[in-house]
Amino acid sequence: MRRHGQGASPFRVGLLVIVIVMAGSYLAYTKRLPWAHDWQVSAVVSDAQELTKGAPVRIAGVNVGKVASVRRGPAGTALVTMNVQASGRPLHRDATLTIRPRLFLEGNFFVDLRPGSPSAPQLNEGDTIPLAQTATAVRIDSVLRILGTDVRSQLQDGVREYAAGLSHGGAAGLNRAFPVAEPALLGLARTASALRGERRDDLPTFLRESGRLASGLARNEAALGALISGFARTVRTTAVHQQALGESISEFNLLASQAPPALVALTRALPTVRRLAIDLRPPLRAAPGALDASRPFLRQVSGLVQPSELAGLERDLSPALRQLQAIAPPLTGLLGKVGRVSSCVSDHVVPVLRSKIDDGDLSSGVPVWQDLVRGAVGINSAGQNFDGDGPDVRFSLSEGDQTLSLGRGPSTGDLFARGPRPLIGSRPQMPPALPPQRPDVPCRGQDVPNLATSVLPTPTAPPTAAPALSGRQIRSLRALFAGKQR
Repeated sequence: MRRHGQGASPFRVGLLVIVIVMAGSYLAYTKRLPWAHDWQVSAVVSDAQELTKGAPVRIAGVNVGKVASVRRGPAGTALVTMNVQASGRPLHRDATLTIRPRLFLEGNFFVDLRPGSPSAPQLNEGDTIPLAQTATAVRIDSVLRILGTDVRSQLQDGVREYAAGLSHGGAAGLNRAFPVAEPALLGLARTASALRGERRDDLPTFLRESGRLASGLARNEAALGALISGFARTVRTTAVHQQALGESISEFNLLASQAPPALVALTRALPTVRRLAIDLRPPLRAAPGALDASRPFLRQVSGLVQPSELAGLERDLSPALRQLQAIAPPLTGLLGKVGRVSSCVSDHVVPVLRSKIDDGDLSSGVPVWQDLVRGAVGINSAGQNFDGDGPDVRFSLSEGDQTLSLGRGPSTGDLFARGPRPLIGSRPQMPPALPPQRPDVPCRGQDVPNLATSVLPTPTAPPTAAPALSGRQIRSLRALFAGKQR
């Protein structure tokens, strides 16, 4: 019997110490409580490489879990199951992972996990990350394996050809091409920026669909081989015809230099097209109503051309058709002549009326047809010099050392004037002979009239003093002024 005040027995104390030591050792080595539940997620990878159980799982370089198991997956893949701590959650449907080595020379692989975008749905415990969202690091032996004898020989040939291309001015030409390539590189940067998309999932979606395309190409090896062979033939043909290709590029450069004016003209035409579209909207809105209103007429026409009505319709239209048949030949001849006249007017008369005459300082700067209209106004103004008392003659006096004369008149004799400047000449110059008239040549086969002409210089003569007026001329002028004063 236990006595009052006696301590615990050594057996119980030893048992308690053993339990405490075992629990501490378990927690020290496992760092988890025995009743804690692991949150697991799996991933399908093409090659697990040397990934082992217990390998760390990292997000941005921070350990968030360990690999629970690595076993064989479907179709030659590997299925990796991972225990993810709470610090590594949540994971999303677009999460990706890559198996990477921790050492430069490989070994001690770990899982580099990316949790995905917050806008994507979350992964549940036990879900699997698909093969399209996983990748493995490229191993050194895989890189060295592709560098066979033929590949190394091709690399050497490529380096030699690149060195030959840079020699004999190639490097200088490449340096000169860099400033020219700046706009193209800027456009390429904008294109690359646009390829990122407008939403966060645009680029992953593009890459995912590209992966599906690549998988489809890989499944059809025969078609992929034919594509590569065709591309090789294209490259060889391009190399053979490099001179023609260079000429084509030069022509394309010329086209590119001429394209901006055309694009500017197109840009200027777009407002007109827009106004036309705006003007067409009311008729288009009214078109359904007009079509609905025309349906009764169309039904009547449809009934009129029924087999039962064709006999009467033919009988009623026969007189008009016979008359139309009679006037068809002369109408055809008339339209042919009118067509020739209209084409002559549009091709030879209208361009002349729209052209402008170069008359030096006296050029009006307006088309010919406006000069003709203004000339009629000038003739009408000249006709106003006649009233009830007879023609109105105006005289203007000027000073200068240049003597000008219009020659001998029928009743006035020689008239002279004094001007400050000499005459430049007269335009147009009288041609030496009339142009030939060819009524047998059609109008469309003749040249468009050219209104450009040269200036006929004034005859050179030493300046002379104006002759004195005769007595008869003085009396005529006095009588003229006296009559004007009346």
